[in-house]
Amino acid sequence: KNHKVTITADKPALWVWTDIIGINTRYSDRFFHMLPGKPVTISITTENKIDAAHIAGCLKIHSLVDTF
Repeated sequence: KNHKVTITADKPALWVWTDIIGINTRYSDRFFHMLPGKPVTISITTENKIDAAHIAGCLKIHSLVDTF
C-alpha cells in the first residue's frame, strides 16, 4: 500500500506533481519545485495493494510547463 518514488530533474521544474490514473492514491507532497541534482522523494499510498511495477507503469509526472 505504501510506495516511495524518487524523482530527479536535469533542469529546474516548477510546480511538479505526480498522477496515477485509475488508482485511488494519497501523496506525501502534492506539488513541489525541483532543482537539478536535488532528487525529491515522495510517498504514495494506495487504497489497494498494488505492486511497484504497476505503479511505475501508471505514474505520470507533470510540471507547470505542461499546462501551456
